Amino acid sequence: LGELSMLEILNFNNNQGLVGSTIPIKFSDMWSLRELHLEDNGLQGTISTSITQLNRIEEIHLKHNNLFGKIPDLAKLKALKVLDLSHNHLRGDIICDQLPLESLRTLSLGSNLFTKIVPPNDFSSASQAHLEVLDLSHNEFTGTVPDYIQHFRNLRWLQMD
Repeated sequence: LGELSMLEILNFNNNQGLVGSTIPIKFSDMWSLRELHLEDNGLQGTISTSITQLNRIEEIHLKHNNLFGKIPDLAKLKALKVLDLSHNHLRGDIICDQLPLESLRTLSLGSNLFTKIVPPNDFSSASQAHLEVLDLSHNEFTGTVPDYIQHFRNLRWLQMD
């Protein structure tokens, strides 16, 4: 599939033939891809850093798999509007500076094993963010709601239970 350089939308959801596989795509030649849907496939492994080569990507949907490890640095994906990594086994810190806060509208990281949110170094990036939906529910956070959440002024839906 990696040689389909003109492909704009890849929808490979609910494909039980992929159970136990890693993400089966080489992204380096898929420079036209705008939407990636690999939901409910039982995929295992980490999220490849090659996903950062998808310069035109607007939506990444990898929910309901068995992905583990950390979120790669996605900050240079300036067109990314939707990132759904919910219902996996991702862990570690959510590092705001490694996310394209200026373009993201929906960030769904619920039902993982995240323990900490590292705030952006520059809060002006948060106040300029267009983030409307933020789902951080069912993780392993402790303590109170972080103060810097208030800087996401366009937030319409926040779930942190």
